[in-house]
Amino acid sequence: MKTISIECPDDLAEELAEYVREGWARNSDEVVVTGLRRYLYSHRPELQEAQLLNDVRWGLQKDDE
Repeated sequence: MKTISIECPDDLAEELAEYVREGWARNSDEVVVTGLRRYLYSHRPELQEAQLLNDVRWGLQKDDE
């Protein structure tokens, strides 16, 4: 397991602490790791490339109209 240190805005850190206090997560690490996992999954290079190509195709088709 690696330890990663981050800086985040105070309001975001307080929102995270409140989320944990209310019992929605065991601790802030759980929230951050889940968020990082979701971000990395949704921003995979092959997915970003496919989205970019779709945008280019859409832009090229729009010029043909």
